[in-house]
Amino acid sequence: MKRASETKPRPGEGPASGLAVFSAAVYIIGALFIVVPVFDLLLNLWPMSPGNLGWRYGAVGLFANFLHTPLLGALIVTLFAAVVRDRRLLLAFAIAWGVTAAALGIALAVFSLDALQMRSTVLPESLLIYHTSVARAVGKHLTGAIAFGLLGRAAWRAGRALAPGAPALTRRVRTPLARASDEAPVQPS
Repeated sequence: MKRASETKPRPGEGPASGLAVFSAAVYIIGALFIVVPVFDLLLNLWPMSPGNLGWRYGAVGLFANFLHTPLLGALIVTLFAAVVRDRRLLLAFAIAWGVTAAALGIALAVFSLDALQMRSTVLPESLLIYHTSVARAVGKHLTGAIAFGLLGRAAWRAGRALAPGAPALTRRVRTPLARASDEAPVQPS
């Protein structure tokens, strides 16, 4: 007798098939989590002046405050695509999140250089506040870049695992209360 973890659901079967009716709503909500903060940021940065050091420093620093809401939207749409086993969307999201992680890394490098240049214009009594705000922005950009990179990598692996004939992703899960003999492979649904 086969265990439930040993059988693969056919297309249109299994718990994910009932979730397909939510696809449009989930993807629209996820897209709103991504697009609305970016649009708000662009409105706050208007008029654009990327040649101005102060504007660039402020723009990248302000973006740090908007960054984690789009990350939540990316997580929502990627997890849903994984649950409903949409291979093409997973691979598309993997590329998009990988490019986003790289762009955040570049923005972090530019911001760091701009922050070094801006430091000379800061009054000595304001240096502590300045260093704190720079550290906070760097931390947010760094964690955002890492999170987008990890999400992109996971989406890529999940999408590749859904290819016809590809071996399923499995890993052993150990809980603090489980013995080694109690471990069972976990397969993504």
